Amino acid sequence: MNDEKKYPELIRRLRKRIGVSQEKFASQVGVVLATIYRYEGGKSEPDPPILAKLIEFAEKEAPDIAAPLRDEYRRLFGAALNGSQLTPEREALLSSLRALLADEHHARKVSDKLSSILLDMQEREQNVVAPRKKAR
Repeated sequence: MNDEKKYPELIRRLRKRIGVSQEKFASQVGVVLATIYRYEGGKSEPDPPILAKLIEFAEKEAPDIAAPLRDEYRRLFGAALNGSQLTPEREALLSSLRALLADEHHARKVSDKLSSILLDMQEREQNVVAPRKKAR
């Protein structure tokens, strides 16, 4: 297993993408400035609630950073965020969908396609649980 710390660079990228100073970012996240210094320097790890807040912030401001932050959450704390049982691939897909849905132009198409996929999945799951009997 790779124990390389990725959160320092991800947190730095998120802050820079938003375009704020470390001081302003600390205020937005709800921590003191020294804490942001330590996170970005890899000197301390964010607690689960702080990392969850950073992920939520990333989903709104920089969706491409949210999925890697979720991976770091899993690496640091050995569990999925909010008890989710989604695989990293599905969490990445969910993050991408949220980014698309934020764009009103794509929202209707994505919503229609997602509904179709979910209905298809539901039908397949029902067929596995209770296969339909063939007519004789």
